[in-house]
Amino acid sequence: MNQILVTENKKKKGSKGPVGIKGIVRFFAIFIAVFGIVLTGEGSYALYKDAEARSPENVPSLYIARDGDIIRVRVEHNSEISTLNYSWNDGVENQIPEGGTYAEEEIIALDGNNVLNITVVDMKGREYQYQKEFLLDGVDITKPNIEVLQVQEGTARVSINTSDETQIVEMSYKVNDAQEIIIQATEQGQTEINEEITLPEGTNKLIVTARDASGNITRYEKEIIVSSKPTIELISKEGTRVVFRITDQSGIQKVTVNLNGREVSVNDINQTEATLPLDLQEGNNVLRIEVTNVNGLVASGTTQIEV
Repeated sequence: MNQILVTENKKKKGSKGPVGIKGIVRFFAIFIAVFGIVLTGEGSYALYKDAEARSPENVPSLYIARDGDIIRVRVEHNSEISTLNYSWNDGVENQIPEGGTYAEEEIIALDGNNVLNITVVDMKGREYQYQKEFLLDGVDITKPNIEVLQVQEGTARVSINTSDETQIVEMSYKVNDAQEIIIQATEQGQTEINEEITLPEGTNKLIVTARDASGNITRYEKEIIVSSKPTIELISKEGTRVVFRITDQSGIQKVTVNLNGREVSVNDINQTEATLPLDLQEGNNVLRIEVTNVNGLVASGTTQIEV
């Protein structure tokens, strides 16, 4: 019986059953430990990326300001900006491609109370979201209108017309380096201020500003050239030769002559006076002269000359 017991004990010691189970358990234990380390590493990386994105020096600087019916958005970032996305309330998102670390856009404001949603996406795929509420219910956000008309091209008389759909309170204008002239409304509820001015000869920089009762301001800037047209004068005729005198206060740029269908041009004259001698053919001559001054104004004349 002891022998049988001894034999059974030997059999148990030589058995692979318990040893195999321990090996499997050990394998899974190591596998789970390694898998846990991997998961911990991935989790740490994700947290690091999030921390990097939220770091104050990595968050874009956003500036939002309203100017009448225009919302001005300016973004500065330390990484290149991929897109600037915006939407009003829960509406459709508009995506504007960008490039560089600076972006500036103008967005049309909506009437009433609305929320502007802005998302900045950089080239690293990081997104930064912003919201701003605009309470404009019952607020006049429409800017005044400015129209500048030259009575005739090249002339010195200029008409300035300013208007607003509710009430205009002030209009001002400034010519070159002269002192600014301010004209205020004279009546309550006035919607227009108009003025006619005279500009000096040459190239003028005109700046016009209009302000309405709600504080909306429109600024208009335009370059206006004041110049008389060139003059063409026949000064002599002898035989088949005629001589014309061409003058312009600003300077003659180009002269084009068409004599009996044959056209010739002279460019870059750059003088205030020039003579133009022409040899005609016997019989009837059809002549057209066109003169362009340095300001782009054109004078022309057509005549028939019998020789």
